[in-house]
Amino acid sequence: MIDAVILAAGASARMGRDKALLTLEGSTFIRRIIRLYTGAPVGGIVVVLGPDSGKVQNEISAEDVVVVENLNAEGGQISSLIVGIESLENSGSDGILVHPVDHPMVSPATIPALVNAASANAGRIILPVCGGRRGHPVLFPASMFQELKDAPVDTGARAVVRAHAPDILEVRTDDRGILINIDTEEEYERIQRNLRGPS
Repeated sequence: MIDAVILAAGASARMGRDKALLTLEGSTFIRRIIRLYTGAPVGGIVVVLGPDSGKVQNEISAEDVVVVENLNAEGGQISSLIVGIESLENSGSDGILVHPVDHPMVSPATIPALVNAASANAGRIILPVCGGRRGHPVLFPASMFQELKDAPVDTGARAVVRAHAPDILEVRTDDRGILINIDTEEEYERIQRNLRGPS
């Protein structure tokens, strides 16, 4: 079974406030992403939070997820991914979908497409592609968990993707949400305007 690991432990330094609690269409980023996986063909849903994440924990307290804390959140995204992997190592997980919290616009149809591709292509990295560009979430097989844990801090999971270029399977999709990374206030405001449409 493929599990989901949602990375929400970052400091949101460029945004200036916790991205997990930003809202789009009446729902916070973290809830949107959790709901994306709640109805998808995945096993567990792991949410990795930082040490000062009380508000986010309150926001998702009613959700059917496993919350784990990254006490070394300043170690970057790879440190959160390691915590997520370690929480699943005794679960028999076949792989993980890695979903950063600043990618809240992914379509529900994309997740089954990635999971189905992994089922038919064991041991490969599965990447969604839209318009020739790769996006998120990225699916890593369990056979690469140790490599992810050993990845350099500065390059993180990208180092594993590069090392396994022949093992990558790209899944083409029309879902532009895989490319939308909301990392700054300007990007957030632009997405809100686009969702509202012409005034």
